Amino acid sequence: MTSMVSCTHCNIQSSPVHIVIAGWLYVIGAISLTMKSAAAGIALFALAGLAPVALCGWIALLRLRRRRADAEARAATSPSSGLEREVDQRDDRDP
Repeated sequence: MTSMVSCTHCNIQSSPVHIVIAGWLYVIGAISLTMKSAAAGIALFALAGLAPVALCGWIALLRLRRRRADAEARAATSPSSGLEREVDQRDDRDP
């Protein structure tokens, strides 16, 4: 069972995947430190460490944007309550 941690202030939910990503970067960083040349270590860290994490982050952002767009579309098409309609009508009558 996975537990979700949510931030009520910014409405973000995070999952234990962050721990996996941190572990992945730690292991790849340790492996890249053992390379014979600095260029090989940097290339290994960039290609095997940062590139997969960046790809996962990009996919997660696309999903988040899609969810937000869907939520905004649903909110725009949902009928407002009677009280909201009454307040809107009063605003139209104001001088």
